[in-house]
Amino acid sequence: METETSENKKIAVIGAGHIGKAFVEGLINSNFKSENIIITCRTNKKLKDIGLAYKVNSTTDNIKAAKWADLIVIAVKPKDVNKVLSEIKKFIDGKTIISMAAGISISVLKDFLNEETQKIIRIMPNIPIATNDGVIGFFAAKNISNKEKKDTLRFLSRFGLVINLKLEKELDILTLISGCGPGIVANLIKLFSSYSRVLKMDKKTNEVIALQTFLGTTNYLIRKKITAKDLEKSVATKGGITKTILKSLEHQKFSIIFFRAMTDGYLKLKHLLK
Repeated sequence: METETSENKKIAVIGAGHIGKAFVEGLINSNFKSENIIITCRTNKKLKDIGLAYKVNSTTDNIKAAKWADLIVIAVKPKDVNKVLSEIKKFIDGKTIISMAAGISISVLKDFLNEETQKIIRIMPNIPIATNDGVIGFFAAKNISNKEKKDTLRFLSRFGLVINLKLEKELDILTLISGCGPGIVANLIKLFSSYSRVLKMDKKTNEVIALQTFLGTTNYLIRKKITAKDLEKSVATKGGITKTILKSLEHQKFSIIFFRAMTDGYLKLKHLLK
């Protein structure tokens, strides 16, 4: 059964970048009423493209969208958040703001708005929310009532797995894992597909095999309720091909390389949080 939030409220998505469009797409895929959605973008060309693609209301006017909506989702880049909030702050009295901006805390958002009582929820989604297979970190300001918190958590569950975090700083950790994760996994799929071409298989077949291997492995782990380590042990039998590949990766310090890359990402995140 739909909640009041998802059933009746009009939602404005401020920002039509990748994550903003993914949010709108996830709404539509979960049968949210398209007439209750408005998305803003900077150019008329993008406005037309979005209108054709998603069949929702769209505008280049952030103030118009903020006035119209009951719930406002901030989906712009962190560097643009202050500008957007300064623009719409006179028109959001009594409305809840959901911010997707990485690294910008609730206290900073309230400073931008110069309004301590503003109701703010921070979420950290990833791109698969577009197909309702995403991960969303959730953290609400103290002045969000338990009822609104529960309603919003239920509403967001249409996008995938929602994790109600105890500490706001955990959103930043989630950014590194689930936020960056799809790009890292996509890179691994690309590598699998590329190596298949070395073996003279056609490109389309390569891509299908790589995608299905990742999908099948994930589903197997979930349905069998086993760990990745358990599956690795069962496939990498002594003297087998898988064992040979994994030994080669170990010999070439693949895990160290991977951890160094993730640490570089973490350091970049810390720099952005300053």
